[in-house]
Amino acid sequence: MMWVMVEKNHNLSMADLLAIIRAEIPELEIRSSTRIAEGLDHVVIDVNGAYIFRFSKPGWTPPVDELGALAMFRGKTSAEIPEVLFRGRSLDYMGYRKIPGVSLSDDAGARIPAFERKRLSQQIASFLFELHAAVDAGTAKCAGLEEYDESSFGEIYPVIEAKFPDDKRLIEFTRNVSVEFSQMTVGRAPKRVLHWDLHNGNMILNPVDYSLRGVVDFDTVRIADVHAEFRSLYRFNPTLAAESMEAYEKLTGVKLSFRRVKLYAWLVKLSDLAQSADSPASGMHINAMRRVQNWIRDEGA
Repeated sequence: MMWVMVEKNHNLSMADLLAIIRAEIPELEIRSSTRIAEGLDHVVIDVNGAYIFRFSKPGWTPPVDELGALAMFRGKTSAEIPEVLFRGRSLDYMGYRKIPGVSLSDDAGARIPAFERKRLSQQIASFLFELHAAVDAGTAKCAGLEEYDESSFGEIYPVIEAKFPDDKRLIEFTRNVSVEFSQMTVGRAPKRVLHWDLHNGNMILNPVDYSLRGVVDFDTVRIADVHAEFRSLYRFNPTLAAESMEAYEKLTGVKLSFRRVKLYAWLVKLSDLAQSADSPASGMHINAMRRVQNWIRDEGA
Protein backbone atom coordinates (compact mmCIF):
# COMPACT_ATOMS: atom_id res chain seq x y z
CA MET A 1 0.00 0.00 0.00
CA MET A 2 1.23 3.49 -0.81
CA TRP A 3 0.59 5.89 2.08
CA VAL A 4 -0.55 9.05 0.32
CA MET A 5 -2.92 11.58 1.82
CA VAL A 6 -5.07 13.43 -0.70
CA GLU A 7 -6.39 16.54 1.00
CA LYS A 8 -10.03 17.16 0.16
CA ASN A 9 -11.41 20.48 -1.03
CA HIS A 10 -13.91 21.58 1.62
CA ASN A 11 -15.01 24.74 -0.22
CA LEU A 12 -18.31 23.47 -1.57
CA SER A 13 -20.72 26.27 -0.78
CA MET A 14 -24.45 25.68 -0.53
CA ALA A 15 -25.10 28.34 -3.17
CA ASP A 16 -22.77 26.63 -5.63
CA LEU A 17 -24.33 23.21 -5.05
CA LEU A 18 -27.85 24.53 -5.52
CA ALA A 19 -26.79 26.37 -8.67
CA ILE A 20 -25.47 23.09 -10.09
CA ILE A 21 -28.73 21.28 -9.31
CA ARG A 22 -30.79 24.08 -10.90
CA ALA A 23 -28.65 24.05 -14.02
CA GLU A 24 -28.56 20.28 -14.46
CA ILE A 25 -32.06 19.39 -13.21
CA PRO A 26 -34.21 22.35 -14.31
CA GLU A 27 -37.44 20.37 -13.84
CA LEU A 28 -36.79 20.20 -10.08
CA GLU A 29 -38.13 23.33 -8.42
CA ILE A 30 -36.09 24.02 -5.29
CA ARG A 31 -38.40 25.42 -2.62
CA SER A 32 -36.24 24.67 0.41
CA SER A 33 -32.78 23.26 1.09
CA THR A 34 -30.70 22.26 4.09
CA ARG A 35 -27.10 21.19 4.39
CA ILE A 36 -27.55 18.12 6.62
CA ALA A 37 -24.12 16.48 6.75
CA GLU A 38 -20.51 16.88 5.76
CA GLY A 39 -18.04 14.03 6.00
CA LEU A 40 -14.46 13.61 4.92
CA ASP A 41 -15.55 12.79 1.38
CA HIS A 42 -19.10 14.07 0.89
CA VAL A 43 -21.47 16.96 1.39
CA VAL A 44 -25.13 15.97 1.82
CA ILE A 45 -28.08 18.31 1.34
CA ASP A 46 -31.84 17.93 1.69
CA VAL A 47 -33.96 19.52 -1.05
CA ASN A 48 -37.65 20.25 -0.43
CA GLY A 49 -37.66 17.75 2.42
CA ALA A 50 -38.17 15.14 -0.30
CA TYR A 51 -34.80 14.52 -1.98
CA ILE A 52 -31.28 13.83 -0.73
CA PHE A 53 -28.29 14.96 -2.82
CA ARG A 54 -24.86 13.65 -1.93
CA PHE A 55 -21.89 15.43 -3.54
CA SER A 56 -18.43 13.86 -3.60
CA LYS A 57 -15.76 16.35 -2.63
CA PRO A 58 -13.13 17.18 -5.24
CA GLY A 59 -10.23 14.75 -4.94
CA TRP A 60 -12.41 11.87 -3.76
CA THR A 61 -12.94 8.95 -6.12
CA PRO A 62 -15.46 6.42 -4.81
CA PRO A 63 -14.00 2.90 -4.64
CA VAL A 64 -17.02 1.42 -6.41
CA ASP A 65 -19.81 2.48 -8.75
CA GLU A 66 -22.62 3.08 -6.27
CA LEU A 67 -25.35 2.60 -8.88
CA GLY A 68 -23.94 -0.84 -9.67
CA ALA A 69 -23.71 -1.71 -5.99
CA LEU A 70 -27.29 -0.63 -5.34
CA ALA A 71 -28.49 -2.67 -8.32
CA MET A 72 -27.05 -5.81 -6.73
CA PHE A 73 -29.21 -5.32 -3.64
CA ARG A 74 -32.36 -3.78 -5.15
CA GLY A 75 -35.48 -5.53 -3.86
CA LYS A 76 -33.48 -7.94 -1.71
CA THR A 77 -33.50 -6.13 1.64
CA SER A 78 -36.35 -5.39 4.02
CA ALA A 79 -34.83 -2.03 4.95
CA GLU A 80 -35.11 0.58 2.20
CA ILE A 81 -32.03 1.54 0.17
CA PRO A 82 -31.61 4.59 -2.10
CA GLU A 83 -33.22 4.60 -5.52
CA VAL A 84 -31.13 7.04 -7.51
CA LEU A 85 -33.15 9.49 -9.61
CA PHE A 86 -30.49 12.07 -10.53
CA ARG A 87 -26.81 11.85 -11.48
CA GLY A 88 -24.44 14.78 -11.76
CA ARG A 89 -22.55 15.86 -14.85
CA SER A 90 -20.29 18.74 -13.82
CA LEU A 91 -19.64 17.24 -10.37
CA ASP A 92 -19.91 13.72 -9.00
CA TYR A 93 -23.21 13.63 -7.17
CA MET A 94 -26.36 11.57 -6.90
CA GLY A 95 -29.90 12.42 -5.83
CA TYR A 96 -32.53 10.06 -4.48
CA ARG A 97 -35.93 10.25 -2.87
CA LYS A 98 -35.53 10.81 0.85
CA ILE A 99 -36.06 7.78 3.08
CA PRO A 100 -38.32 9.01 5.91
CA GLY A 101 -36.56 9.03 9.26
CA VAL A 102 -33.44 10.34 10.95
CA SER A 103 -29.77 9.44 11.30
CA LEU A 104 -28.36 9.80 14.78
CA SER A 105 -25.37 11.78 15.97
CA ASP A 106 -22.52 9.92 17.67
CA ASP A 107 -23.81 10.96 21.10
CA ALA A 108 -27.42 10.03 20.35
CA GLY A 109 -26.31 6.74 18.81
CA ALA A 110 -24.54 5.84 22.03
CA ARG A 111 -27.65 6.54 24.13
CA ILE A 112 -30.31 4.39 22.48
CA PRO A 113 -32.38 2.82 25.30
CA ALA A 114 -31.75 -0.87 25.95
CA PHE A 115 -35.09 -2.24 24.65
CA GLU A 116 -34.97 -0.19 21.45
CA ARG A 117 -31.28 -0.98 20.97
CA LYS A 118 -31.94 -4.72 21.23
CA ARG A 119 -34.72 -4.51 18.65
CA LEU A 120 -32.54 -2.40 16.37
CA SER A 121 -29.72 -4.95 16.66
CA GLN A 122 -32.07 -7.67 15.42
CA GLN A 123 -33.17 -5.49 12.51
CA ILE A 124 -29.54 -4.75 11.62
CA ALA A 125 -28.75 -8.47 11.70
CA SER A 126 -31.71 -9.21 9.40
CA PHE A 127 -30.61 -6.48 6.99
CA LEU A 128 -27.05 -7.82 6.89
CA PHE A 129 -28.26 -11.38 6.45
CA GLU A 130 -30.31 -10.26 3.43
CA LEU A 131 -27.51 -8.09 2.08
CA HIS A 132 -24.86 -10.81 2.33
CA ALA A 133 -27.19 -13.35 0.69
CA ALA A 134 -28.04 -11.03 -2.23
CA VAL A 135 -24.90 -11.78 -4.25
CA ASP A 136 -22.11 -14.26 -3.64
CA ALA A 137 -18.53 -13.05 -3.31
CA GLY A 138 -17.29 -15.02 -6.32
CA THR A 139 -19.83 -13.48 -8.68
CA ALA A 140 -19.13 -10.00 -7.31
CA LYS A 141 -15.39 -10.47 -7.73
CA CYS A 142 -15.83 -11.57 -11.34
CA ALA A 143 -17.89 -8.42 -11.87
CA GLY A 144 -14.94 -6.31 -10.71
CA LEU A 145 -15.74 -5.67 -7.06
CA GLU A 146 -12.58 -5.36 -4.97
CA GLU A 147 -11.64 -7.65 -2.12
CA TYR A 148 -10.29 -5.86 0.94
CA ASP A 149 -6.54 -6.45 1.21
CA GLU A 150 -5.80 -7.42 4.82
CA SER A 151 -2.11 -7.78 4.01
CA SER A 152 -1.91 -3.96 4.10
CA PHE A 153 -2.33 -4.17 7.88
CA GLY A 154 1.29 -5.36 8.03
CA GLU A 155 2.43 -1.98 6.72
CA ILE A 156 0.79 0.07 9.48
CA TYR A 157 3.18 -0.51 12.37
CA PRO A 158 6.40 0.59 10.58
CA VAL A 159 4.70 3.83 9.47
CA ILE A 160 3.32 4.61 12.93
CA GLU A 161 6.69 3.88 14.52
CA ALA A 162 8.48 6.18 12.07
CA LYS A 163 5.94 9.03 12.04
CA PHE A 164 5.15 9.16 15.78
CA PRO A 165 8.47 8.26 17.46
CA ASP A 166 7.63 10.09 20.70
CA ASP A 167 4.21 8.51 21.21
CA LYS A 168 5.23 5.30 22.95
CA ARG A 169 1.68 4.29 23.89
CA LEU A 170 0.51 4.64 20.29
CA ILE A 171 3.48 2.63 19.02
CA GLU A 172 2.93 -0.13 21.58
CA PHE A 173 -0.81 -0.27 20.89
CA THR A 174 -0.22 -0.49 17.12
CA ARG A 175 2.38 -3.21 17.53
CA ASN A 176 0.21 -5.29 19.86
CA VAL A 177 -2.89 -4.99 17.67
CA SER A 178 -0.95 -5.83 14.49
CA VAL A 179 0.70 -8.87 16.07
CA GLU A 180 -2.53 -10.16 17.59
CA PHE A 181 -4.41 -9.88 14.31
CA SER A 182 -1.63 -11.59 12.35
CA GLN A 183 -1.51 -14.48 14.83
CA MET A 184 -5.27 -14.93 15.26
CA THR A 185 -6.19 -18.39 14.04
CA VAL A 186 -9.77 -18.49 15.33
CA GLY A 187 -12.79 -16.43 14.46
CA ARG A 188 -12.35 -16.30 10.70
CA ALA A 189 -15.60 -16.22 8.78
CA PRO A 190 -16.63 -16.58 5.12
CA LYS A 191 -16.05 -13.60 2.89
CA ARG A 192 -19.16 -11.79 1.77
CA VAL A 193 -20.09 -8.64 -0.14
CA LEU A 194 -20.23 -6.08 2.69
CA HIS A 195 -21.78 -2.64 3.01
CA TRP A 196 -18.50 -1.87 4.83
CA ASP A 197 -19.54 1.41 6.45
CA LEU A 198 -22.66 0.56 8.45
CA HIS A 199 -22.91 2.97 11.37
CA ASN A 200 -25.42 5.34 12.92
CA GLY A 201 -24.81 8.04 10.29
CA ASN A 202 -25.72 5.66 7.46
CA MET A 203 -28.77 4.12 9.07
CA ILE A 204 -32.15 5.84 8.72
CA LEU A 205 -34.21 5.24 11.86
CA ASN A 206 -37.72 5.93 13.06
CA PRO A 207 -37.26 9.01 15.29
CA VAL A 208 -39.76 7.68 17.84
CA ASP A 209 -38.73 4.07 18.45
CA TYR A 210 -35.31 3.84 16.72
CA SER A 211 -36.46 1.04 14.40
CA LEU A 212 -34.50 0.62 11.16
CA ARG A 213 -36.14 2.13 8.09
CA GLY A 214 -33.29 2.36 5.60
CA VAL A 215 -29.56 2.22 4.92
CA VAL A 216 -27.62 4.64 2.70
CA ASP A 217 -24.09 5.23 1.39
CA PHE A 218 -23.11 2.21 -0.69
CA ASP A 219 -20.01 3.64 -2.40
CA THR A 220 -17.51 1.63 -0.31
CA VAL A 221 -19.09 -1.81 -0.82
CA ARG A 222 -16.42 -4.51 -0.98
CA ILE A 223 -15.67 -8.18 -0.39
CA ALA A 224 -14.24 -9.01 3.03
CA ASP A 225 -14.44 -11.15 6.15
CA VAL A 226 -17.92 -10.78 7.69
CA HIS A 227 -16.33 -9.53 10.94
CA ALA A 228 -15.38 -6.29 9.19
CA GLU A 229 -19.07 -5.50 8.67
CA PHE A 230 -19.50 -4.85 12.39
CA ARG A 231 -16.41 -2.68 12.89
CA SER A 232 -18.14 0.63 12.10
CA LEU A 233 -20.99 -0.20 14.48
CA TYR A 234 -18.39 -0.93 17.15
CA ARG A 235 -16.85 2.53 16.68
CA PHE A 236 -20.12 4.23 17.53
CA ASN A 237 -21.88 1.85 19.93
CA PRO A 238 -19.96 -1.27 21.04
CA THR A 239 -23.02 -2.77 22.74
CA LEU A 240 -25.14 -2.37 19.60
CA ALA A 241 -22.35 -3.99 17.59
CA ALA A 242 -22.12 -6.96 19.96
CA GLU A 243 -25.88 -7.48 20.03
CA SER A 244 -26.12 -7.19 16.23
CA MET A 245 -23.32 -9.72 15.84
CA GLU A 246 -25.04 -12.17 18.20
CA ALA A 247 -28.34 -11.82 16.32
CA TYR A 248 -26.49 -12.34 13.01
CA GLU A 249 -24.90 -15.52 14.37
CA LYS A 250 -28.35 -16.92 15.18
CA LEU A 251 -29.63 -16.15 11.70
CA THR A 252 -26.64 -17.56 9.82
CA GLY A 253 -25.20 -20.23 12.10
CA VAL A 254 -21.78 -18.62 11.57
CA LYS A 255 -19.80 -18.24 14.79
CA LEU A 256 -18.14 -14.84 15.03
CA SER A 257 -15.47 -13.34 17.32
CA PHE A 258 -16.15 -9.94 18.86
CA ARG A 259 -12.43 -9.59 19.51
CA ARG A 260 -11.82 -9.87 15.78
CA VAL A 261 -14.45 -7.18 15.16
CA LYS A 262 -12.56 -4.87 17.53
CA LEU A 263 -9.23 -5.62 15.85
CA TYR A 264 -10.72 -4.72 12.47
CA ALA A 265 -12.03 -1.44 13.87
CA TRP A 266 -8.68 -0.57 15.39
CA LEU A 267 -6.60 -1.54 12.37
CA VAL A 268 -8.75 0.28 9.82
CA LYS A 269 -8.57 3.45 11.91
CA LEU A 270 -4.81 2.99 12.50
CA SER A 271 -4.53 2.67 8.73
CA ASP A 272 -6.23 6.08 8.39
CA LEU A 273 -3.82 7.50 10.95
CA ALA A 274 -0.79 6.17 9.11
CA GLN A 275 -2.12 7.42 5.78
CA SER A 276 -2.71 10.93 7.15
CA ALA A 277 0.45 11.16 9.28
CA ASP A 278 1.89 13.95 7.13
CA SER A 279 -1.36 15.95 7.20
CA PRO A 280 -2.02 16.50 10.93
CA ALA A 281 -4.61 19.22 10.28
CA SER A 282 -6.75 17.05 8.02
CA GLY A 283 -10.12 15.75 9.09
CA MET A 284 -9.01 12.17 8.52
CA HIS A 285 -6.04 12.60 10.84
CA ILE A 286 -7.93 14.38 13.60
CA ASN A 287 -10.76 11.84 13.55
CA ALA A 288 -8.41 8.85 13.51
CA MET A 289 -6.18 10.19 16.29
CA ARG A 290 -9.15 10.95 18.53
CA ARG A 291 -10.63 7.49 18.15
CA VAL A 292 -7.31 5.68 18.56
CA GLN A 293 -6.44 7.66 21.69
CA ASN A 294 -9.85 6.80 23.17
CA TRP A 295 -9.27 3.11 22.46
CA ILE A 296 -5.79 3.23 24.01
CA ARG A 297 -7.31 4.80 27.10
CA ASP A 298 -10.17 2.31 27.28
CA GLU A 299 -7.85 -0.66 26.81
CA GLY A 300 -5.43 0.63 29.45
CA ALA A 301 -2.57 0.45 26.98
